[in-house]
Amino acid sequence: MSEEYIGYRKIFITWFLKIAKSPLKKSAKARLDEKVKFNEKEKFILKIGQTLVEIESQLEILDFFPVFINSSNYNLEKKGFSKIAQFRYHLEYYFSEMYILDQRLERLINILIKNVKEKNEKEKLIKIKKKQHEILDNLLKVRSLHVHKQKYQDSDIYHMELLEQYMGSNTVLNKTKKNDYAKEDLKFYLGNNRSKWKKTINKNNKFVKESIDQIYYFVFKKLKIMNKIFKYLS
Repeated sequence: MSEEYIGYRKIFITWFLKIAKSPLKKSAKARLDEKVKFNEKEKFILKIGQTLVEIESQLEILDFFPVFINSSNYNLEKKGFSKIAQFRYHLEYYFSEMYILDQRLERLINILIKNVKEKNEKEKLIKIKKKQHEILDNLLKVRSLHVHKQKYQDSDIYHMELLEQYMGSNTVLNKTKKNDYAKEDLKFYLGNNRSKWKKTINKNNKFVKESIDQIYYFVFKKLKIMNKIFKYLS
């Protein structure tokens, strides 16, 4: 990625908050006074601002997953929610949150598409939206497998779940010595998978942030769409 894109997300948000300062104050006042009205430019700024906040919030959530994926809750284990089940849950939750981020980025671009008047600018935004979808799809490589559709498929998780079942059946049959080997295997596989996914998630999150840097750079600086929309709404 070109150095000119890096960090542009934060640069743009800082700039945007300065622009949005007055509408935000007016919005706070409107909560106490129903008579407060907003013009089209103010409505647009607030709508964009809300979407930007949602995207930033989503990125913050994704930053927690390297910790989630590498940990388990003992109290949940005592209630039957095993370390392997918690690992699967965190992994599926991660895919779900990535999907939500994709939807929020799409919402931002759709707001811009709706407000831009020039055909070539709309076409550029549509291309950016398509590229954004492709980035997340290729990144996760689990297209149509987020938890809203079906469970994530992973051979390593199945292997660990099979070991758990094996250990459970041996306990019922009082063959506890056989469990010693299974426990060691399970500990090994879980440790390896935690380490693998912690690195993958950190890498994915970094790449996603850089991709958003690039999207913001093109949408708000290179194409100067914000200035054009402000002009249309004046």
